[in-house]
Amino acid sequence: MASGEGDTGETMEIHAEDSSRTEENLSDSDTNRESKDGSNIIINAVLENGVSDGNEGSGDTYDELLQMVVDLKFQNEFLKSQFEGFSNVNSVSSESSIQKGVGDTEDRESDIVKELQERIESLNKEFLIEKQTRIASEEALKHLQVVYSDAEEKAKDLAEQLVEAQNKLEHEIKERDEKYSELDAKLNRLHKRAKQRIQEEKDDLEARFNEVNESAERASSQQSALQQELERTRKQANEALKAMDSDRQQLRSANNKLRDTIEDLRRSLEPKETALEALQLSVAEKEQMLENMRGLLQAADEKRQASLAELSAKHQKNIESLEAQLNDALSDRSKADESISSLQVLVAEKESRIAEMEAASTGEAARLRAAMESVKGEISHLKQEHVWF
Repeated sequence: MASGEGDTGETMEIHAEDSSRTEENLSDSDTNRESKDGSNIIINAVLENGVSDGNEGSGDTYDELLQMVVDLKFQNEFLKSQFEGFSNVNSVSSESSIQKGVGDTEDRESDIVKELQERIESLNKEFLIEKQTRIASEEALKHLQVVYSDAEEKAKDLAEQLVEAQNKLEHEIKERDEKYSELDAKLNRLHKRAKQRIQEEKDDLEARFNEVNESAERASSQQSALQQELERTRKQANEALKAMDSDRQQLRSANNKLRDTIEDLRRSLEPKETALEALQLSVAEKEQMLENMRGLLQAADEKRQASLAELSAKHQKNIESLEAQLNDALSDRSKADESISSLQVLVAEKESRIAEMEAASTGEAARLRAAMESVKGEISHLKQEHVWF
C-alpha cells in the first residue's frame, strides 16, 4: 500500500509537473502566437506597402525589413524546437503515467490526457500558422528582393539622368557665359562708337558756333560802316537843313508822312520780333533736351540776341536823329526834296541791310535747329541701338 501510495504520489507529482510545464509552454505559445500575429500584421503591411517603398528606393528600409524577416525566422525555429520538446515530454509523461497509473487515478489521467490532446491540437494549429507565417515571410523576402533590385535599377537610371542633366546644365552655363561675353564686347564697341560720334558732333557744333561768331563779327563791322555812312549823311543833312527855312510847312507835312511810314515800319517789324522771340523759345526748349550742348548754343543765342538788340537800338536812334534833323530842316525848301529823297534812299538801304541781317540770323537759327534735330535723332538712334543690344 505504501508503495502504491508512493507510486501514486510520484505519478501525481509527475502529472503536476507536466501540467505546469504544459501551462508554461501554453503561455509561451500564446506569447509566440501574439508575436506571430504581430509578425503576420507586419508582413502583410510590408506586402501591401512593398511597391510604394520600392519606388522610393530606400536602402535603410530594406535593411530593416530584412532584419525583421530574419528575426521572424529565428522565432519560428525556436517555436518549432519548443513544440518538439513539448511533444516529446508529453509522450514520455503519457507512457510513464500509463505504466504507473492505478485504478483510482484513471479518470483524472483521462481528463489530463484529453486536455493535453486539446493542447497538442492547438499547438499543431499554431505550428501550421507558424509554417504559413514562415512561407509568407519567405515570399515577402523574395518580393522585397525583387523590389530592391527594381529600386537599384531606378536609382541607376536616376543617377545617369542626373549626370546628363548636370552636363547639360554646365554646357548651357558655358554657352550663356560666351553669349554674355559677346554682348559685353558689343556693348563696349557701341559705347566707344557713340562716344566718338558725340565728340564728332560736338566738334561740328563748335565749328558752326565759330561760323556764327564770324558772321556776328561781320555784321558788327557792317554796322560800324553803316554808322559811319550815317554820320556822313547826318552832316550832309545838317548842311541841307540850314537852308530850309522857307518851306517849313511842306517839310512838316512830309515829316508827318515820314512818321507814318516809320510807324508802318515799326508795325511791320513787330511780327518779325515776335517770330524771333518764338524762335528763341523753341531754340531754348531744344537746348534743354541737349544738356551737354546747352552752353555753346546758349552763348550763340545770347550773342545773336545782343546783336539784334544793338541793331534795333541803333536803328531806333538813327530814326530819332532823322526825325530831329527833319524838324530842324524846315528852313530850306529847295534842298528839302533832295535831302528827303536821299534820306529815303538811305532808309531803304538800311531796311534792306536789316532784312539781310535778319535773314542771315534766321538762316543761322534754322541751321542750328536742323543741327539740333539731327543730333537729337542720332542720339535717339544710338539709344535704341543700345537698348536693342
